[in-house]
Amino acid sequence: MGDADRLFAGLTLAKKGKGKVILLGGGGIKTASGVESQADAIKQWVEAWQLSPVPVQSLGNCLDTHDEAVKVAALVVKHGWKKVALVTSAYHMTRARAVFETAGTPVVPVPCNYLSVALRKHRVEWLVVPNAANLGHFEAWMHEIVGWWAYRLRGWV
Repeated sequence: MGDADRLFAGLTLAKKGKGKVILLGGGGIKTASGVESQADAIKQWVEAWQLSPVPVQSLGNCLDTHDEAVKVAALVVKHGWKKVALVTSAYHMTRARAVFETAGTPVVPVPCNYLSVALRKHRVEWLVVPNAANLGHFEAWMHEIVGWWAYRLRGWV
């Protein structure tokens, strides 16, 4: 769901005239023939369905958010872009923004894929039996906390 939200948010920005190109990042997908780029696959799909009014460019396989930020920073320098719309999940925006700006890319944050929407639809109870959905929220939170400290130790934020 999150990948789709990010893609649709980016396409919506492009359709509103808010950019000259869509940059697609992401990791690799293990297949029978090796590792394929998520971004390459999404680019092919968007182009086949003619969903974007602007060119779509793949960043190829990105190891992590920092790798993505470095690749985008090189494009910013190459093309002289002043700002880049950073479309990512809301829970990931704080770290992603810091990484991109540290890499030299001035960003306009465009958060999407809000996990809190599902939580707001339920009454808050003090004694709740744990469920798998809550474990997913905890995993996302933990990923960002640990990721922030790991990136900070590396000097990426």
